[in-house]
Amino acid sequence: MRAAMAAAVGVFAASCADNGCKLEGVIGGMEGNSTVYVLAKVGEYGRDTIATAKAENGRFALQLPDSLTGRVYNLAVDGSRSTALFVSERGKVRIEGDLSDLYFARVSGGKENARINLMHDFSRDFNARRNKALAETRDHAIFQAFDAEYNRFFDSITYSDPASVYALYTVLGPITMYKIDKLDSLLAFFAPLAGHPYYNELKARADIVRSVSPGAVAPDFTAQTPDGGTIRLSDLRGKYVLLDFWASWCMPCRAETVHTRKLYEAFHQSGLEVLSFSLDSKAEDWKRAIEEDRMIWLNASDLVGGKLSPVAQAYGIDGIPAIWLIDPEGRIIAEGLRGEKLYERCSELFGK
Repeated sequence: MRAAMAAAVGVFAASCADNGCKLEGVIGGMEGNSTVYVLAKVGEYGRDTIATAKAENGRFALQLPDSLTGRVYNLAVDGSRSTALFVSERGKVRIEGDLSDLYFARVSGGKENARINLMHDFSRDFNARRNKALAETRDHAIFQAFDAEYNRFFDSITYSDPASVYALYTVLGPITMYKIDKLDSLLAFFAPLAGHPYYNELKARADIVRSVSPGAVAPDFTAQTPDGGTIRLSDLRGKYVLLDFWASWCMPCRAETVHTRKLYEAFHQSGLEVLSFSLDSKAEDWKRAIEEDRMIWLNASDLVGGKLSPVAQAYGIDGIPAIWLIDPEGRIIAEGLRGEKLYERCSELFGK
């Protein structure tokens, strides 16, 4: 990661003109002359190094150009797997901490970085109290109260300022959990940041989720069948379709096939088709699981594997099993239903 400067930019000396973000700081516990790295989030898990600087006795300074301001970055240090979060606000930003506790380094330099300190202060206290409670009790109600407290605080950060880059950045973390109503409300709230890369990321997710939400026409696709043929989702128009994303390596998915078989046996004669789309990458694993689980309905896959599958991407798949119910006109009428709730919905459709 650090060796490959995939998105490297020129780093100006701290003595350059004071435009952009002048980043400086001191990190205790660093030995000799180490290197600090400014890392930008790329995709879901990737990081690109956009700047580096040599630290002497833990002190460092570098300049980020104006084009890199208004972003949330991580500061990494040789010898530590932890990183310090900061916002590249215009002017001076200072990071002070210790290598042993880099995540909770203090950041100064504007209201955006003040929000990071606020989040860290809350998190440190919250985690200590929650861990103490966990060691003393197993009372479910207590942990529900902790969850509610965390959600209230998170919302207070999220909705503190519609022009806050840090607030917008925080909502991107759990973005795959949001339904379309939540995504649309966030887009409306953060409208002052329209055009910012973080806003664009939020909007792109909303566009995908909207296209696979109830009322939308299910995205069409063509994929191969276990016998080497092909099947197209739109070929099933005229029937209700249960579209099920799964994989041979997904144990919850394999357990769900018991319910799927129950549905198929109860409603297939009434007009329900089941199409299970596998996110496997190896044909032998896919076919073996079909046989073992007696998946006697329609099966398909592109054998690309996981989230790399174009079909999975079109449906915004972040976890499996993932299930959609589609009407005879190809419109989605339900998503996310499983087990008995799905059986109840099908019973309503087919009058059983």
